Parts: sequence; structure tokens; C-alpha cells
Amino acid sequence: MSNLELLPDADARLIAETTFDRNVVVLAGAGTGKTTLLVNRLIHGLLREPHPLRLTDMLALTFTNKAANEMKTRLRDRLHGLLADCDAEAGNGGSGSTGLKEFKQRYNVSTTHVREKIQVALRDLEKAQIATLHSFAAHILRLYPIESRVDPHFLEDEGTQFVETFQDAWEAWLEQELGVHGSAHAQWQELLNHMGLKEIRSFAFSLCQDQISIYEFEQQVGLEGFPPAFRTWLQSKQRQVRSLLTQYDRVKPRKIEKLLTLAERVFDQVGQVNLAMDDPLSDADKVFLNSAIGKAPGEWEPSDFQDARRTIQSAQRLLHVHETLLSKVLHVLGPFAARVRQIFSDKGWIRFDGLLIRVRDLLRDHPMVREQLKETYAAIMVDEFQDTDPVQYEILLYLGERPNACERFWRDIQLIPGKLFIVGDPKQSIYAFRRADIEAFDQVVEKVTHDGGIVCTLLTNFRSDGAILEAVNAVFDRLFIPQVNVQPSNVPLAVGRMREADSGTTGVEICVMANQEEDDEWDADRATRVEAEWLAGWIKEQLLPGRQWIMEKGVRTSLCPGHIAVLLRKFTNAQVYLEALQRHNIPCMADGERHFYRRQEVIDVVNVLRVLD
Repeated sequence: MSNLELLPDADARLIAETTFDRNVVVLAGAGTGKTTLLVNRLIHGLLREPHPLRLTDMLALTFTNKAANEMKTRLRDRLHGLLADCDAEAGNGGSGSTGLKEFKQRYNVSTTHVREKIQVALRDLEKAQIATLHSFAAHILRLYPIESRVDPHFLEDEGTQFVETFQDAWEAWLEQELGVHGSAHAQWQELLNHMGLKEIRSFAFSLCQDQISIYEFEQQVGLEGFPPAFRTWLQSKQRQVRSLLTQYDRVKPRKIEKLLTLAERVFDQVGQVNLAMDDPLSDADKVFLNSAIGKAPGEWEPSDFQDARRTIQSAQRLLHVHETLLSKVLHVLGPFAARVRQIFSDKGWIRFDGLLIRVRDLLRDHPMVREQLKETYAAIMVDEFQDTDPVQYEILLYLGERPNACERFWRDIQLIPGKLFIVGDPKQSIYAFRRADIEAFDQVVEKVTHDGGIVCTLLTNFRSDGAILEAVNAVFDRLFIPQVNVQPSNVPLAVGRMREADSGTTGVEICVMANQEEDDEWDADRATRVEAEWLAGWIKEQLLPGRQWIMEKGVRTSLCPGHIAVLLRKFTNAQVYLEALQRHNIPCMADGERHFYRRQEVIDVVNVLRVLD
């Protein structure tokens, strides 16, 4: 019996890896071996009988380039390992690693058969679509440039080129519209009576992006209240506010947190009652929301504060929006937005998010293209599914549709059994700013299961120490209060890597810093300095040198500075902790450090160079 067979979720893992006649949803928490599971399923797809697949028949997608590269690297290593096992059986040496025997028994195939399949897979590896959703989208657009109306040699823009294009076009258009020869002065006068020019510009900027269909927006205003695209924007703003309030949670909120709370109410209530809404705020709250935002508190990251400022300003603008006004804004801005989009496209650029919109539209509006791509990819596997957004869901469901069907709306799609394999954990969704949507995630999971799919849950964590998991499970059970489409319930993780009982460590300790002097009040800076000094002293006195030991690669090893990590909620005060560690002669480095040029030794070197210069 293998170690994997002893796991509490062994059956779920095997079902997830080997089920090809039903669609599969895998709910998997942190450190539960998701990448290994995906790699195993890819290999099962290659070797299964009947109906084996080639790597080029399978589509494996994830959210980041790093994750995609890791998946491809792991797959390559696993394929080479299996090839070595085949050689070992033939008496030519090899690693002798496990796995080959199980594949041969399950699918009743020979070693020669496995070797041939693996060799073909290694040749196909660089041609296979093991990629991010965005790079896959770019690949599809270049395959169908005429249908998608793009330059096949387009360049991808993450924002800078679009901002420059918009700014140039806005200034020229505004001069034309408001100049003596402008033909819409009366309309502009009415708009400016209700909205400032900055608000109109901000609305125009949003409208020029690919996320909103101008035509559909105009058609739906006045018929159904806010169009779906605008509802999605409202929801994304709500999630952004919640993320900021969670990150900068305080017992006694300051002005910025109070303003964000009011902004969240505006986004929530406007989305619920459409454009013909009652006022979402009292008169007093309106006055407060429209007051000056002020400067960023000390512990706020500048980028987070700018996000908060823009979000609050969006809420301020929404207070002045009503249906008739929105129709007039669209009437004035619609032609401009269409022109900016065309200028940007003519320059050969596509916005990063625009890649997905265009592929979604391509699949939705061109049945022949959709049918060809459905035939190309017999299996679709998606990792980190919780970080995808509604547009990406549509793309995946269009590709997973039954043959010879072409439903326009994803909810009407009937899925091919066994084609979709999605892995995700809604608790880990971190890309709300990119429109990741927990509600849509839940809806897709429900659709897959409604169409006959299955859900497998991975419980075993291979990454964390048992003592840590015990504490995390206890805290998360209380912290994650289930709320439909907002917060999933916590699923306790089982230990996959047991901690050595006599390692000398004590698991999880909670240390609370308290000010013992009642007449000496600590501000945030003072509290940070005290905590940093205490932490450095505790590490030196309690952990170093040789006071604790760990098992490293099976060898009992004395704890050293390289084994210790200090995790901070924010990087703002990292320098304070680094300096405290240095005062105690503890070697340290900061991962992702942004304070390199503010370190004293670097400042000294720069000053010397200036003198020499």
C-alpha cells in the first residue's frame, strides 16, 4: 500500500485523476497538491485506454505565468521519470520511481506502449497549450484574426499605451466638443450641471475599455436598469472596498475607513434598486462622503490609498447618477468611446483584459470558430478557478459545450460529459481587482454538477506542519462564517506531513505586546519599534544558537537564521524590523524588499560615489 493510499482523501484524489466520463470540480485548499493532481490527470489522459489523448488535445490553464511554467516543468519531469522507469524495466538503468506499474495495471498496457506515448508527449510538450488564460486568449485571436477583427501581430498592453491613447484623444475631442464649432453645447451644459468634467472623463475612460459593450449598454439603459456590465463593475467595487477594509481593519476606524464603508453602501444599494433608486445615504452621510478624503494614514500603502481614493470618488459620482442623465452621458460619450477603441486597435494594441473580451465575443458570435475549437480540445483543465472572472467562465463553458450546439448564453449551454476539469478554492480568491467573482464561481460549480458532474474535495495539506494546521483549523472554523455567494465555509485540512514530536519546537505560540505604563501611550510607530525589538531579542535568545532543531532532508539540524521567516501584514514598516534584527547581529534579508536604496550602507556608498564624481 502506497503512502497516498493512507490519506483520508485518497479516494477523492483517485476519482479526480481518473474520471473522464463526467465533468469534475475539485475543491482544494492551500498546499493540498493541486499541481500534482493536474499533472497526474494529464498523464492519465495520455495513457488511458480506451480513447487516449495527445498533449495537444488537452488544454491546461491557470492564472499566472509562474503557475503555468511550474505545471509544464512538473509534467516534463514526470514524463522523464516514467521514461526512466520504462528503461529500468528493460534493464537499461533508470530511476526506478513508482507510477509505471499502476498505469500499466489500470489500463492493461505494455511498457512499450507507455514508452511510445511518453516519447510522443515529450515531443508535443512545447506545442501543448499549458498556459495562462490570457496567453491562451492571445493564441486564439492570432489564429482567427479576421473573425476577431485584430491585427495578427498585435501587441498586448497592460495599461500604459491605452492611457496615453485615451489622453491624446480626450484632449483633442474635448477641444472640438467645447470649442466654438461644437454642435452639442446644450447637452454638455446639462451634463456639467450635474457632473464635473473629471467625473465625465472618468466615465469616458471606463467606457473606452473593452469590458463594456457600448451598444449593449445603450440598449439596456432604460429597459432593465443597470446593464450586466455595469452591475459587474459595481460588484467589483464592493469587493475592492471589502478587501481594503479587511486589510486595514481597526477597532476605531478613521476617516478613510468610514468613507470606504459609506462607499460600499452606495455600490450595494445602487446595484440592488437600479437607477430609479431612492437615496442610498442620509443627508448627513452624503455630506460626509463628499468631504475631503485627506492624507493617507501612516500605515497605508500609497497604492492602496490611491485605490481607496478612486473608489470613494466613484461612489461620490454614483450619488448624482440617474437614468435620464446616464442616457445623455452615453449619447455624448458613445461615439468618442468607439473612436478611441478603434484608434487603439489600429495602432496594433490590445488591452490585457481586452484579450478575454474579444475571445468571448469570438466564441459567442462565430459558431464555426467555436465548433472548430471544441473539436481541437478534447479535455480542458483549469487550475486556480476561483481567480477567474465571469468572462473567462463564458470562454471555458463555450469550449465545453456539446457538439453541433451554439448557445449564446452560458447558462443555456449543455456540457460534454468528461471534458471539463476545474480546480479551485473560493477561500483563496485574491484577484477581486481583476473581476474575480465568487458568486459566478458558485454558479459554474452548480451548473457542472447539475449537468451530471461530480465534486471532489481535497483535505490533506502537504505543505504545513501539523501543529500549524491544528491552530489554523481552529481559528478558521470561527473566522469563516458561511454566506451564500460571498463566503464559503471552512473545510479543515488534514496533516500530510507530520511534525517530528521531539523536534524541540512548540508549534504555535501567541505573544501579545502590552504597554505596562498607563501614563505612556503608544502610537503606531512606537508600538512597531517595540514589537520589532522584542521579536529580534526573542529570536536571538529563544531560537539561536542551537536552542532549537529541525529535521532537514531527514537529518537533525540545529536551527539557524536561514530557517526563520518573519511574515508581516504589510511591508510598510519592514525596515524597522530589519534594523532590529541587525542590531542583534542576526543575518537577514527582505524578500520583495523595496527599501534597498534607503538602507544606511547603500546611502553611504551612494554618497561616496557622489563625492568621487
